[in-house]
Parts: sequence; C-alpha cells; structure tokens
Amino acid sequence: MSVYGAQHGPKGILPQLPLELVHLVATYADQPTLKQLCLVNSVVRDVAASHLYTDVRVAKPPSVVRCLRTMSEHPELAKHTHVFTIHLVVKFGRCLTDAFGRLLRRALRNMPHLVSLELELYEDALGRYLRGCPFRITNLSLRCAWDNDLAAWLGEQPAILRFIFHDHPRSSISLAPSALPKLQSIYATPAVISVVAPGRPVKQVFVVAYTRDVFSERTVERMARSCMLSTGPVSAVYVMMQGARIHPEETFNILSFIPLHLPGLVKLSMQADSYALDEVTFTSSFWERNLT
Repeated sequence: MSVYGAQHGPKGILPQLPLELVHLVATYADQPTLKQLCLVNSVVRDVAASHLYTDVRVAKPPSVVRCLRTMSEHPELAKHTHVFTIHLVVKFGRCLTDAFGRLLRRALRNMPHLVSLELELYEDALGRYLRGCPFRITNLSLRCAWDNDLAAWLGEQPAILRFIFHDHPRSSISLAPSALPKLQSIYATPAVISVVAPGRPVKQVFVVAYTRDVFSERTVERMARSCMLSTGPVSAVYVMMQGARIHPEETFNILSFIPLHLPGLVKLSMQADSYALDEVTFTSSFWERNLT
C-alpha cells in the first residue's frame, strides 16, 4: 500500500490513524527512531523514509559509498532529500575515482528537490559529475578542485544565495558573468572572492586566511577592489584567521585595504584562534584611521 494512495494508517496491531498524525510523529522522531519506524509496515515506512532522507549527512568513506548506492538505486527515497552533505573527516588523498564520481552523479540526479549541497572531497575535481543535475540549490559548500567543469556547473545553478569554497586554487580561475546572479554571501580565500564578487549582489564576505600566500597585501587589496564592483553592495566583511602566523601589526596593515576601498562598509570583524594585541596605540590608530 502506497502512502500516497492511503487516507489512514495501517490496521491491525496499530490503531487506525490519519496520515497527518503519522507524519507528525515522524517529524519529532530522531534518526534511530525513524529507522525503526521504517520496519513497521509499508505505510509507516513510506512516511518515515520521507523524513529520514530529508537531511542526509555522511562522513566516513564506507558510509558514503553505501549511502550513494542507496540514493542511486532508490529514486523514491532520494526524491525526499533537501540537504545532502559529504564531509570526509580524514583526508585519504585523492579518493574520487571515476567510478565514485559516476556513483555520486547518479545519486545527485535522483534529488530534484535538493536545496543545500555540501561536498568536501579535498583536491578532487567534481565539476564534470555535477553537470546536468536537476536541482536548483540555494546553499553550496565545496572543498574540491576548481576547474572549467565546476565553473560551467555554477552557471547551471542560478538560485545559489550562499557559496562556501574551502579550497585555495593553485592557478587562476574564472567564472562566467552570468553565473550566480542571486549570490548574497561568499566564504572563501581572497583569490576566489576576487573572481566571484564582481557583478553579483554580494552583501556579506567571509575571508579565510590560513597562510601568508593566501592572506597578503596583494591578495587582500585585489579582493577589496573586486568587492567594490559587487552590486550588493558589500556591507560586511568577516576575516577568519585560521592558523595564519602573521604578526598583529602586519595583519592590521593588510586589513586596512578593506575599509580603504569599501568606505560604505558597515561591519568589519576578525576572528582568530589566538592573538596578543598589546600594542594599544597602534590598534587604536588603525580603527580611528579607517572606520571613523
């Protein structure tokens, strides 16, 4: 018996329940409970599965493969997925074989209602396996190689509002002017932000800084100039110092390029793992010079 053709729940040992109540029970159930509900009978299974597969998050390689096989072989389950996340907890080197990529593609093509996609596969190239997927996501987070296929796929996703890109491209990257027309928030290194922000309605910029090569006067000034070309306009810049060993004075000198080129900035903040700012006169003069 299909959940779509039934007006009431199953008969027998369970009371006759309207499907609305079965859905309500599933809404408040955690994942282990939903898995148990799938074993009750066909009606409860259909309802529980629709909730169980709404938000799918996997991290360990064996679980990733099992999950992708299930989603690729059972489109009736994958069609319920709104959030899909693969976040490998340990770097295993290059893990994206062609067979894995094709499996990923088959699973994603069964998710027409996907709105949030997070794939962290380190330095592997994903673009060619993502192209042609039927969904229109609004939230995207990637850790992968940026290549021409990825840039082309971003052009297929006009609804993205929030884009997180964890990797730092080893060479120059490009993006079609028509891609990401609704983008409002970008989280990336200065080099990626410099390419993505111009011509798009970006309002919030999250800058990742973990090495001197990524976060330098040259890269930050270029980024700030590029953000001037956002149609947002950019009103807030958040800088995340993730392990970058840069002296506080040098850090603030680099930061000074941001308000210099973005005079309409409303918020500029910096988050660091640890910092010793005992040069009070220097830091005070920086904020007075740039934010008053």
